[in-house]
Amino acid sequence: MPSHESDASDLRLIMVALWGKRLCITCLSAETGVPTPRIKATITTLATVVAITESVAVCERCSESTNVFELT
Repeated sequence: MPSHESDASDLRLIMVALWGKRLCITCLSAETGVPTPRIKATITTLATVVAITESVAVCERCSESTNVFELT
C-alpha cells in the first residue's frame, strides 16, 4: 500500500508550484509529479507554516472553475 505521508521534497515542489499561482489539485499533481493523496497531506502540513487559501476559482493551468489552492 503506498504511503500518503508528505516529505520535504513534496513540500518544496508544491510550494514552488503554487508560488504566484492558483492551481487545482489535479494540476498540482501534474506539475509536481506528487500523487493526489500526498498533495492533500502536504497541503495540510504546509498550512501549518504558510498561509494557503483554498477557494473556488479558475485554475491557472487548466482553466477549470474548481477548488484551487494558492499561497497567500
